[in-house]
Amino acid sequence: MRSLLILDSQTDRRQRLVRYLCEAGYEVCGISEAQYCQWNDYSGFDLVVVNFYPDAAGTWDFYMGLKKKYPDLPVLVYLQKSFHAFRSLKQAIDSVFSYPEKACRLPRPVRAVRTLARCDHGLC
Repeated sequence: MRSLLILDSQTDRRQRLVRYLCEAGYEVCGISEAQYCQWNDYSGFDLVVVNFYPDAAGTWDFYMGLKKKYPDLPVLVYLQKSFHAFRSLKQAIDSVFSYPEKACRLPRPVRAVRTLARCDHGLC
């Protein structure tokens, strides 16, 4: 059984998401941003799912610290404001687990990212 760690500060949404993913067959642990500092070992999880809050610098601090300590641990960062988006998030999680592990690694480090077309209100 695949194990997930869910980081989401909104208690109600986190509890619903944990219940939804447990019913889908995953072993799930949900924590808030306030709790993530108390954890020392994330190696027991197959995937970490982080709800991104644009105004919370702690989200990126958590992500960067986690990737530095566990570079091979997949982390899925998402922005979800609605309870109705659980199905698409589950599909993204299923896709991460169904993708061949070696295909997720870049053959060499990315040195530069080309500037993309200007985005307006999150839509490109």
